[in-house]
Amino acid sequence: MTYYPVGGNVDGQCGDHIPLAPPFILTDSDIEEIVTNLGQAIDVVL
Repeated sequence: MTYYPVGGNVDGQCGDHIPLAPPFILTDSDIEEIVTNLGQAIDVVL
């Protein structure tokens, strides 16, 4: 697993961040798929 150096992490590794790293060229369909999948993942966790 890769950890990204972002603020807000409790111990520098674990925190409440969801990094999204899509390619720079996206279609509307790509964005819709990312949002849908992220929403489903959040629903499963919560």
